[in-house]
Amino acid sequence: MEKFNRPKRIPRPDAIRSMPRAFGWIDAELLWQGWLGRLRPEEITLYVFLSIVADRQGISHWRKDKIAGFLGLDDSIIHRARERLIEIGLVAFSPFSPGDPDGFYQLLGTPKCPNESFPSR
Repeated sequence: MEKFNRPKRIPRPDAIRSMPRAFGWIDAELLWQGWLGRLRPEEITLYVFLSIVADRQGISHWRKDKIAGFLGLDDSIIHRARERLIEIGLVAFSPFSPGDPDGFYQLLGTPKCPNESFPSR
C-alpha cells in the first residue's frame, strides 16, 4: 500500500483535547488485528463501555442490569456479548459469588485475530 507523507493539519487548533482526569482507552489493535470487523455491534458497545469504566488495571464491577440500562440494551444481550468477549479473550469475568450474574470484569490484552488482519494504513 502506498504511503502518503502529508503534513498534519489540525482542523480545529482551538479544540485540541487534553488528557481528562478520568480516561479510558481502547487498544488500536482491535482495528489492526481485524476484531472490529468480527465483533457484533452489541459486543463493541459492551467493550467500549467496559473500557471507559475500568480502573488502571482494567477492572470494573458494574452490575449487568445497570450496564444494560445505561446502554439501553436487554440483559440477555449484555450476557451474550459478555460471553462472546470472554470466548475470544478480550475480557475475563469473575462472579462476586458462585452463580451470581454480576462480578468483576477485566479487560485483557488484544489477542491475535485468527486468519486475517486489517490492511496496513
